[in-house]
Amino acid sequence: GYSPSEKVIYLNIVGRHLADILRTLAHELVHRKQNQDGVLHQYAGETGSEHENEANSIAGVIMRNYGKQNPKIYEDSRKMM
Repeated sequence: GYSPSEKVIYLNIVGRHLADILRTLAHELVHRKQNQDGVLHQYAGETGSEHENEANSIAGVIMRNYGKQNPKIYEDSRKMM
């Protein structure tokens, strides 16, 4: 999650696939940018809100582009050990 008051992103990475972690990071970075632009408000993270939809959309584009250049992020992490 992103804490606007602290300007900090918190990520839970335990037991999660790398691609999911990176998508979450991209999503929260969009919220950070929204806050920087002064458009983030108390209810911006509500499911279906324009700010949440924007974060989901941009994170998807970032991951699609990054995944094309780095397809190994989609591999099963158990195979990498």
